[in-house]
Amino acid sequence: MIKLTDILSKTKLEGKPVELGKVYSNPNATAFKPQETTKKESVNEMAMGFDSMTGLFYLKGVPFTRERVKEVIRFFMKSEAKSAVNQFEYTPSLIVKDKVGRHEVTIDPKNFKILVDFYKRDSARLASDKDFKGKVK
Repeated sequence: MIKLTDILSKTKLEGKPVELGKVYSNPNATAFKPQETTKKESVNEMAMGFDSMTGLFYLKGVPFTRERVKEVIRFFMKSEAKSAVNQFEYTPSLIVKDKVGRHEVTIDPKNFKILVDFYKRDSARLASDKDFKGKVK
């Protein structure tokens, strides 16, 4: 039969033997420590945001280069959907499918605003299609 006292007598904490009845704190426990937050720029491909490793902006898993963002902006600038009567209002949207990553995102006014805001703020950091020549067909 194995006794707890036998186990603890052989266990060492920070190089010292463990004493029965003494309270020890775990310096690696996160119960009362704030969790480390991930950097704003590091993203999972399914998330949204800028990936500083690739220079791509991800929107629901779909990567955007500088040229892709410009194409989306041009599409929305050209689309004029107006009703002949005041009863109806049309909202343009665009579905972008990533054939390689097999993700898709619907660019509606909310996602369009996210793309445009990022482009205005950080377009210089965005990768170009030229950076990926030969890697993606």
